[in-house]
Amino acid sequence: MATWLEDFYKNNNIGGAGGNLSAGAAQYWLNEADKHGADKVKATIEGTAKAEGTWNQVANTNTNTSTNTNTTSTGGTTQSTSGGTTGGTSGQVTTAAAGSTATGGTGTGNTQSTTNNAWYDQFSTPGLAVSQGLNNLTGLANKYAGTDIATAVVGQIGDLYTSQAKQGMMLTFDDLVQAQNLKHTKNLEDYRLTNTKDLMATESDLTQAIDTNRITTTGAENRKQLVTAGEQTRLTVGAQADADVKTIGAQGDQDVRTIGAKGVEQRKAILEQGGVDIKKIGATGIQERKNIGAQSDADVRAIGAAGVQDRLGIQETGSQTRMNIGSQGIQDRLGTVTKGEQERLGIKETGQQERLSLQERGAQERKTQRDKYREERAMRADARGAISRAGANFYG
Repeated sequence: MATWLEDFYKNNNIGGAGGNLSAGAAQYWLNEADKHGADKVKATIEGTAKAEGTWNQVANTNTNTSTNTNTTSTGGTTQSTSGGTTGGTSGQVTTAAAGSTATGGTGTGNTQSTTNNAWYDQFSTPGLAVSQGLNNLTGLANKYAGTDIATAVVGQIGDLYTSQAKQGMMLTFDDLVQAQNLKHTKNLEDYRLTNTKDLMATESDLTQAIDTNRITTTGAENRKQLVTAGEQTRLTVGAQADADVKTIGAQGDQDVRTIGAKGVEQRKAILEQGGVDIKKIGATGIQERKNIGAQSDADVRAIGAAGVQDRLGIQETGSQTRMNIGSQGIQDRLGTVTKGEQERLGIKETGQQERLSLQERGAQERKTQRDKYREERAMRADARGAISRAGANFYG
């Protein structure tokens, strides 16, 4: 039993506090999880438990243990439908007769679940529709227990179960018919195969006898032809072998003589070529040594002349560089003196201009403040006069 299934029942108190999971229900849900995944199985268990009222169900000490029974109450007016394969824990049982619903305790089989209907796949689209519809009808009947709504729902569920039973009978009848048809078809096929086998065996015996006679006659003729052909082949091979031996011997003698003569000529040519090569190498060495001596003398003279010219060039370059540095220093010093004089004159002129600007700015600011003070004083005098005139007018 998987831990995740036990934990799911326990955490959600399905069927009571701590979860009520039977071994059969656990095996069923595990098989469904292998086919459709654990998440989908959890969603189906949750929907079924909520519809049956067993989701987060509190503990109940009622020991009602009715399982898969159809009982008729006194007077034949009510009939309960009960069962289920998931350890159903609903506290109400709907009845199919008009007028009443029977109420039972919390037990281990008081609800009708669609999980025990093996004639359709519960996780297919039609199967989900049937399961959800029956669960919703059961929840509706439980909600309105003892009313006409519950009676009507029970009637609808009874019709569904009747249709289901009829469909099961039709399927069973169809299976029986198909089984009989298969039996008859098998007997006919067995009879046909037996006759075909006999005919094929007879034909095989006849064919085997004919082939045996043909093979025997053909084999004898083939053996005679092979013996004659073998004798002729051996004679031909022997004559050809004698001729080949003679030809190979004569050819070998000619090849030996040819190889010997060719070796003598090659050795003579090698000796002559070696003498010529030695003479060429000696003459080439003498000329190369003479060329090297002449080249060395010319190189020494050229290097000496180049050294003299390089030294003269370096001396002249140093003299000119020193004179240029002296002239540049004199010009730099004169430029520095002139620049200092001009900067000092500029600073002096700038200071004079800034002092004149400050004096003018101060004079203008003093004039502005004086004129502003005069304006404000005149405005205050005018204001006092206006107030005095207004008071004189007020008091007559």
